Amino acid sequence: LHRERLPESLVLRDSTKRAQGAAAGRASKLSEMLFRYALQNRWVKPALAATEVQALLTNGLWDGSEAAKRRMAERMAEAGLKLPRLKMAVSATDARPGRKVTVKAEVYRTHVYSEEEAAALEVGGESAAAHAVDKAAEERAAQGQVRAEAGAAPSEAGPQEGWWVVGEAIRENGDVPVEAAARHNALVGFAPLTAPLTLPTMTCEFSFDAPETPGEYKVMVHCRSTGCVGVDVRKKVTFKVLPAIFVKRPAPAATAKAEEAEEEAREREPREEQPPPLEAEAPPPLIAAA
Repeated sequence: LHRERLPESLVLRDSTKRAQGAAAGRASKLSEMLFRYALQNRWVKPALAATEVQALLTNGLWDGSEAAKRRMAERMAEAGLKLPRLKMAVSATDARPGRKVTVKAEVYRTHVYSEEEAAALEVGGESAAAHAVDKAAEERAAQGQVRAEAGAAPSEAGPQEGWWVVGEAIRENGDVPVEAAARHNALVGFAPLTAPLTLPTMTCEFSFDAPETPGEYKVMVHCRSTGCVGVDVRKKVTFKVLPAIFVKRPAPAATAKAEEAEEEAREREPREEQPPPLEAEAPPPLIAAA
């Protein structure tokens, strides 16, 4: 990844270039595995670090410095692509203990493309995104680096951007106990985001169980890219866990005892004597016709 920073007089052997490519390929696979494993185990910091490593490998950058970002922007400009610029709005619902808290994120793409710009990115029947990836891959291959895909594969509808939204439970007061469902540095939810270049807004949401202790909780929502460096955004959102509602119900034993007492009271009540049934008069005898 530091190949571009080496003196031009330094020439690497083909075997060294192949070894570089193999090492970068293994690193890319390991970072992808780490990201999936971190999501599965709800580890926020390793998940965020994995997205950063993936972006570095995708662009063939040595770190997240301004010089590296400028190099990435130059490559994108050569392919006719804009550097992503995002704004994000986040909301969360209040909930009772044990109920679901829903976090909704709206991501605004201020670098949105017009229909004309998106159409102009079509190159030789292939999308400009694929062309840009191929061009960057050729540069990395010439430097002994791995060929890596930047985001989702272009579809028939045109190139698309891919992002990950990750929710992190945080707390600012260390004296306040936090439940396991929303403890500090715990991943409470995540969702993928994809959008065509002409779409100005992306939305997604995720849910998690509210803590059992009533109070105010905070979640940091991260929007991360695995294809670009230095374009991530994050936003903090607050939600409340409301006091639980208790419904007082009589105990089963008390209910059965009350029913027995009512039955005994009914049995002790004096019963009204019913009048004897009326005796039916005998029908008149039948007389045979003469």
